[in-house]
Parts: sequence; C-alpha cells; structure tokens
Amino acid sequence: MSSDKKPKAWNGKQPAKEEKKSERFGTNNNEFYRSASWRSIRQQVLQRDMHLCQICKAEGRYTLGDTVHHIEPLRATGDDSYKAFSMDNLITVCRQCHNRLHREKGMKLQKKIRYIKPDDKLEVFKPNEEIW
Repeated sequence: MSSDKKPKAWNGKQPAKEEKKSERFGTNNNEFYRSASWRSIRQQVLQRDMHLCQICKAEGRYTLGDTVHHIEPLRATGDDSYKAFSMDNLITVCRQCHNRLHREKGMKLQKKIRYIKPDDKLEVFKPNEEIW
C-alpha cells in the first residue's frame, strides 16, 4: 500500500486557513462585503434611509436599522452586476426584519428542507395509545 503523497514536515507554523464557501448557498461573499465600493454604497443607503428600518417604517413603527438588504438577492444577480450596487435594489432593515426576510438562514437542516420544498407532504405521527 503505497501512496504518492508524502506527509509534509511540520515547519512550526499553523497551516493557512482556506476560505471556505458558504454551506448554505455555495458562495463566499466576504470579498464583496469587505470591498471599499460596498462600504461606500452601504453608508449612502443608511444615510438615505436615516438609519431606519424601512419594513418597520411601512408598518408604522420606527426602528433603527443597521443592515443593508439586497431586495433582489446577491446570489441571483452576482456581485459584479449593476444591481449589486444599485441604490434602487438596497434598503435599510433592522436585524429582526432581516431575519424574517431570510428565514432559511436560521433554520436547522430538516426545517430548511421543508421550507425549500413546500410541495412535499409531511407525515403526521400520532401518539401511541397506552396499553396498560
């Protein structure tokens, strides 16, 4: 049993961490969200919306918003498209509203599967009758 790969000698340093893609959507947008262009447009959107959550505001509440949300998702438009930086595609939202907009993010795997595939019929189990 021979292998072509020889084990690497330890050089006293930790191995470099690889940027991994998001397990949720198969993308890694860290580079996009850390760019100077995004930070600039984000500040412009926050100032335009006066740091108020636009969803809460439409419902008659005034809540501070600290998140800039893409109305048309970044994964659909791509991070190099016009829509990624379009002020018309961006709104300020609070954390609670952003979590409601992205329900799939906070779910466990089984709930994600049910949420993504609503056509599936789920079996409902009834409790066993006591036979004592």
